[in-house]
Amino acid sequence: MAEAGSFADRVKQQADIVRVVGEYVRLKKSGQNFTGLCPFHAEKSPSFAVHPTKQIYHCFGCGVGGDVFKFVMEMEKCAFPEAIRIVAEKCGIAVPRQKERSPEERKENQQRALLVEMHREAQTFFVKQLEGTLEGKAARAYLEDRGLDKDAIARFGIGYAPSGGDALLCHLKSKYNEKLLAESGLASRDQTAGRLFDRFRRRITFPIANESGKIVAFGARALGDDMPKYLNSPETPIYSKSNVLYHMDRAKEGIRRQEFAILVEGYMDAIAVARAGISNVVASCGTSLAEPQIKLLQRFTKRVIVNYDPDMAGQTATERSLALLLEQDFEVRVLALPPVGNKKADPDLFIREMGAEAYLKLLKEAPPYVDYLIARARQMDLSTGEGKLRAVNFLLPYVQKIPMGHAHRSAAPFGGAGAARRFEQGSYGTPQPSKDPAGTRRARRQARRAAADTNACGSGRLPAGACQATAKCTSLSWAGNGENLRGAGDRQLVRAAGASCRSRSDAGRPRPAAALRDFVRGSQRTDLGRSPELHRGAAAPASGARAGRRAAQHRSKPGRTGASRPAREKTGIDAPARRSEVTSEALTDVNRSG
Repeated sequence: MAEAGSFADRVKQQADIVRVVGEYVRLKKSGQNFTGLCPFHAEKSPSFAVHPTKQIYHCFGCGVGGDVFKFVMEMEKCAFPEAIRIVAEKCGIAVPRQKERSPEERKENQQRALLVEMHREAQTFFVKQLEGTLEGKAARAYLEDRGLDKDAIARFGIGYAPSGGDALLCHLKSKYNEKLLAESGLASRDQTAGRLFDRFRRRITFPIANESGKIVAFGARALGDDMPKYLNSPETPIYSKSNVLYHMDRAKEGIRRQEFAILVEGYMDAIAVARAGISNVVASCGTSLAEPQIKLLQRFTKRVIVNYDPDMAGQTATERSLALLLEQDFEVRVLALPPVGNKKADPDLFIREMGAEAYLKLLKEAPPYVDYLIARARQMDLSTGEGKLRAVNFLLPYVQKIPMGHAHRSAAPFGGAGAARRFEQGSYGTPQPSKDPAGTRRARRQARRAAADTNACGSGRLPAGACQATAKCTSLSWAGNGENLRGAGDRQLVRAAGASCRSRSDAGRPRPAAALRDFVRGSQRTDLGRSPELHRGAAAPASGARAGRRAAQHRSKPGRTGASRPAREKTGIDAPARRSEVTSEALTDVNRSG
């Protein structure tokens, strides 16, 4: 690995990025740089720039950028090692011979290649079974009832696994040995007789491809009453469920272009959303999002709209996914679809019944995740202390996971200026020419200035790091629609949260109490020192005279950025104790206020 790394560094130093990019894009000298039409989105005015001194490229229209390897990876749809080889060949740099692999490594690589080939042949078999057999006719009728025509079936490679116990095995046995068939996940072994049989029987099949587009597994839906309703391939040498997102191989370009991803549960949901013209949709292939899947997502975006099913399992999966996404510094919105008639609607059902335009409208209005969480908390019984305790403890873990970095993105529209403009123009699923590059640059400058202002509290300026909670509170106003969260029940939750979390003061992490209070109230006030009313959940409210003296004391000391020491002691902001559960003091305060 060290040799590969040093060779990559040598290629990067010797490569001429202008020469490499120039083979794909017509470049024109512009000052010290080169400009051209961006190859990653449609435009009429050049916003794509190559910087020969820095050896980087950047598009001011869609925001993509990187070094010469990143450019080749995007253009050639290849992995990093292949990009190194391509750049080296283009620049006339000799590629060293690879280190001789051990016999075990060669055997593993051969096995993986055979398994990929086997899945490709299985896909061909399933497609033919759907198209040309009498048994596949029932499957075709089912798919038509779900709104899938022949073009959609072909586009997503949908097939059919026949009911016979060894139809696929008989097709593959002539080419692959029994050991490899058992390891492929396409066959299962009878524990009593020890014989192999087809894993997928009388099921509609959905090919699952890895990021590079190679089929590595299948998902299958039962046609009859067979259980389970959905059956996936097991873990194999080429497939790990936690490392793959369904439709990612097709969605990654749309995710880069739109600057965010839509996360759904199942195959049919992803297919329905993609057919609605929304290319940046992926499915987690079940009801749980894993950390490796999040790492795969963050290679393309740090913004996600979660649109899981509205049933209890979907709500649980949504909350679990939120916790993982927040830990990785994602900006998250949650789309909870309304029922269709008397049915709870997943994306597939909603689009079939209400249409793509109705789904797009709700997608544009998807609220920040905290709106969703507080709405869930409000469903709990807030008339009792136990209910309030449960609601606050439900909310706090999510607030504690909010990273500081969200403050600097709070002022920017979700999806960036370009994506927001495409949203408003109704051209969501397709790239559009950049009609106003100057206006886009103005929007970015305004967003940067607004983000820079997140270090300002009230009417005064704060030095960086002067108020730990400032960045958190500012970031939580990102959606700008907190007005609907100011009910009495929410204020009770906030007071309890403030009392239970007032001791949270870890270096580099803001206090959840301040963040939760500021978000739920929809307030833009982030100067905790100048807003004693924000601390009422942490201590008994100060009298008017006492609050006035405290404010006067604070104003009389220029250069002070936080509350005075007596104020901090009384509010409990710097209390040394650390509690993650709601205290009896918090519940007393909530009951008193309620």
